Order: sequence, then C-alpha cells, then structure tokens
Amino acid sequence: MQARPALVPVPAPARAPALSGRLRRQDQIREREAVERAEAAQREAEATARREAEAAAQREAAAADQAARRASFSGEEPSGADTALVAFRLPNGERKQRRFRAGERVQRLYDYVLAFGDVEFDSPDAFELCTNLPKVVYADREATIADAGLAPQAMLFVQEAL
Repeated sequence: MQARPALVPVPAPARAPALSGRLRRQDQIREREAVERAEAAQREAEATARREAEAAAQREAAAADQAARRASFSGEEPSGADTALVAFRLPNGERKQRRFRAGERVQRLYDYVLAFGDVEFDSPDAFELCTNLPKVVYADREATIADAGLAPQAMLFVQEAL
C-alpha cells in the first residue's frame, strides 16, 4: 500500500475579504430597510389610533349635543290657540309631529329635527326644511314660526341642503 500524500491547506482566494465586506454591507442595508419598515408601520399605527380617537371624540360630542337638544324638548308640548302643529317628513320616509309655540323661532324646528330626526347630517347646516307645493325653503331661522306662515299647522320636508 502506498502512503497517501498529506493534504496541504489551500489559501483562500484573494477576493474573499472583499466578498465578506460586500455581504456585510448588504446585511447592513437589509437591517436598515427592516428598521425603516418597522418605523413606518409604527407611524401608520399611531396615525390610525389618533384618527380613531378623534372619531370617537366626535361621536361622543355629537351624542352629548343630541342629548342636550332632546332635553330641551322634554317638557309638555304647548297647547292653546297660539301654537303651531308641525309635521316633518324625514328623508327615510318617517314622519314626526310636534306642537310649537307660534312665537318660537324657526331655528327651534331645526333643533327638533336634529334631536329626534334619527338622520345623520354632516353638520346642522347640511339640511333644510321646506314645503312641497309651493316649494318654500325656510332658511331664515330667526323668523318666528307664525311670521314664516307655519301656524296653525304645516307639513315640512327635511331634505339635504343644496
């Protein structure tokens, strides 16, 4: 049997240090990109949480505003000769009706619709009250119900403001 020659270690090619440096830089770039993606995701999550908190606060404020409006109508309906019976036809087809004092402002009718209309409006100015025939829009909210010609009774349609 012949003796085998001893294995002689072969030196690594001269490019190995350059290759390992390039791999190191690529790893650093990947790590930096991963950190940037994580930071972007964190910022997006914070922005989403902030938007949701603002929306919840707006809903709470709207609910409190509606509760205050409803409370202003909690007493007995007025009765007598100096009243106006006003019926409201809502956009969803529902009908609401209430007596008001003829000397109250038209704004009180708008407040009633906001309180009991169960219709979502973007703002208190996003709808208007009008009659059907002849078409009259009651935009002057400072006029009294009697001066607007709504006493002793009226049928008003609630529609989105144009």
